[in-house]
Amino acid sequence: MAHIVATAVAFILSILFSLSVFLLKYNCKEFVYTSNIKICIIDEETFANAFVNMSSIKSSDTIIFVTKKLFKEFESGNVSKEEFEAIIQHEMNHLRKKHFLFIPLINFIISFVFLLFVIEVFVVILKSIFLKKYSILEFLTLLILFATNHLVNYSVNIFVKKLEFEADNIESKYKKYLIKALKKLSEINNTPLYLEGKSHPSVERRIQRLLEER
Repeated sequence: MAHIVATAVAFILSILFSLSVFLLKYNCKEFVYTSNIKICIIDEETFANAFVNMSSIKSSDTIIFVTKKLFKEFESGNVSKEEFEAIIQHEMNHLRKKHFLFIPLINFIISFVFLLFVIEVFVVILKSIFLKKYSILEFLTLLILFATNHLVNYSVNIFVKKLEFEADNIESKYKKYLIKALKKLSEINNTPLYLEGKSHPSVERRIQRLLEER
């Protein structure tokens, strides 16, 4: 019974977390229009970045979120017009390929497996302390959940990086500018070119792929 309750609680919490990310919206301080694209400048001055999410889809506009840090670099001329456009094209590719639809599901799977493991740990500990019950099967279940958690995270890591490579597959005329933009953003954000992120491949790998596709 305790395990059923643990699963149900983990399931509900995971849905709530996924919905919170699914419905995530950002308060725009400023808007910039480029044809039918609406660039929302969010109040973030420590990291130069651009991204999309579910709130990027509107009835009349397509919204690309850009941090104030990135937009300032663009306004100052450090990031050229062509490089900025290449960044926007990368984000547009995420929208064209509907990558944003995978995010709620991914968040649900990750949070469900992790929460189920954590709750099951507490269930086993409480049963062993208060009921003096020990079960090899329960400990084996914990080991399986622990391994599953790592497997899920590893698989998701590979999958979301694949989406980034897909989004990098923009029109040929923009690719050389995207390469320049990636190098500049790495320098602006003080991020090594070889550093692998949780959801992004290293800039080094992305540039290599872009050069191969040209």
